[in-house]
Amino acid sequence: MSENVREVIQQRHAFYGVSPYYVVREERPNGAPAATRRIQAGFDIDVYGIKSSLEPEPSPDYVLAYTALQKMVETVLPHTSDHCSIDVIPFPSTVILDTRRHLQPEDMLRIRITHTRGLDQPAGASEESTLKEIEERLQALGVKG
Repeated sequence: MSENVREVIQQRHAFYGVSPYYVVREERPNGAPAATRRIQAGFDIDVYGIKSSLEPEPSPDYVLAYTALQKMVETVLPHTSDHCSIDVIPFPSTVILDTRRHLQPEDMLRIRITHTRGLDQPAGASEESTLKEIEERLQALGVKG
């Protein structure tokens, strides 16, 4: 299966981008006005690839990539610590138009790295090391950063 995934990654010119994942927490102390805090709770890794067709259903390549990312996450998860959480989030009916490639339609999958320590806790070393591990594995598959 890994050869099939590598072939799809190459054919679809897959690449990824990393952005911080924030949660917004609203606090309402008794008798005081509400205050909101934005806390970086982890990272989002968005993986893009050229869409194979304009059909609304996900292509077999999309399903293969989603399954491969889920399996990759399952192999990384046991090596994490401090209540780290990793999810693969599909966007099967979403089409991204890449302005750098003359509005080329692309598919997207998201890998979210966060924690279960509580919404008031910021991301820490565990999430950062998990991010590095996932980036290394994506690059080993041929996904460009």
